[in-house]
Amino acid sequence: MSIGRISTFLDCYAEQDLRNGVFTEEQIQEFVDHFIMKLRIVRFLRIPAYDELFSGDPTWVTESLGGMSIDGRHMVTKMSYRFLHTLVNLGPAPEPNLTVVAELGAHEEIVRTMAGGIAGLSVLADSLSAIKYAKVTPVLNEAGLAVDFITEGDFPKYGNDDNRVDQIAVDIVKDFEKKLASHYAYRHSRPTMSILTITSNVMYGKKTASTPDGRKASCGRFPRRAGPFRCARSNTCRACNGWCSSRKRRS
Repeated sequence: MSIGRISTFLDCYAEQDLRNGVFTEEQIQEFVDHFIMKLRIVRFLRIPAYDELFSGDPTWVTESLGGMSIDGRHMVTKMSYRFLHTLVNLGPAPEPNLTVVAELGAHEEIVRTMAGGIAGLSVLADSLSAIKYAKVTPVLNEAGLAVDFITEGDFPKYGNDDNRVDQIAVDIVKDFEKKLASHYAYRHSRPTMSILTITSNVMYGKKTASTPDGRKASCGRFPRRAGPFRCARSNTCRACNGWCSSRKRRS
């Protein structure tokens, strides 16, 4: 629900009311505060699958501040500062989002970007490490699909200062980014990639079967962002604080 530049649009009306004595500055700020409060309590009716992917019920409300008009004038107004001042009056909140649009000179070029991301990086790195440094035997079902893995022996775990596996994670990110950049992006934008999964790592993990690193399907989640999946010393699953009792300890 991108609302655009409402602050810039409303500014002329607020200034007119100030000049005519219709409202005071304090009253106009209160109107803005109440508007922001309404945006914070918006609730969408969504299917359960969407709520699994984006927990916390985000509404993606985005207000754009600043920027430049087509005739070169900046679009920063007093109302822009009133919108920012709601953070002082109301305190911070996840929504709405405030996007500050930077003004670029005529000699600068606007670069469009397209966002991509990776979830479960540490699980993938640990799995490849297990295949490389331990003995991994897939368990197949009647259809010939791998439903589990038997891993024998120890292997380095990502995120524990062991370059043997940490370098695997680095290579994964670089290779994935290179493959992403090889595809056409909308309006010739530049593909970018992050490992910043906020809540979707839970849903992705639930949809992923057991993996060669010893993570069982019953674990039901990936670790957040680029965090390690388990501690090398205790082998405790960091993604779920050790509640997945079906995991196989290796240390």
